[in-house]
Amino acid sequence: MKNITTYYSSWDWLPWSVIALTVAVCLLSVMAVNVLLAIIMTALFVMIEVGAFLSTYYVISGDELKVHSSFRVTTYPIAAIREIKPTNSWLAAPAASLSNRIAVTFTRESGLNRSVPLIISPSRQTEFIRRLQSINPEIDIKVPGTQTS
Repeated sequence: MKNITTYYSSWDWLPWSVIALTVAVCLLSVMAVNVLLAIIMTALFVMIEVGAFLSTYYVISGDELKVHSSFRVTTYPIAAIREIKPTNSWLAAPAASLSNRIAVTFTRESGLNRSVPLIISPSRQTEFIRRLQSINPEIDIKVPGTQTS
């Protein structure tokens, strides 16, 4: 039986600001026309956004890292991970945080054809990185406080 662990994407100010902006735009743009329509539109868009943010999570299952983002699931071999380092990248990524992101780089030999690293923001980041490194000890970890001996 595979040992499966789930790590949800950490939240910072990003999801909250997106939700607040949606509420403001929906209410202000439609309120003058129809209050009920404004409330319904706002509730619908907020539910979609919250659902999208909550459906972003990462699963370590056996020797695979599965990245769930809304309706899309992408699987990566943990053996192909070369490096993990912190990043402040604003690239679109399956991450609900901008301040707690890590960049996962894969080996060229992996056949993944990735020219940019995988940007994710797992909660319990130290545990997440240590779990990956327990499966692939060759991963070069450049995140402070996560190096193992």
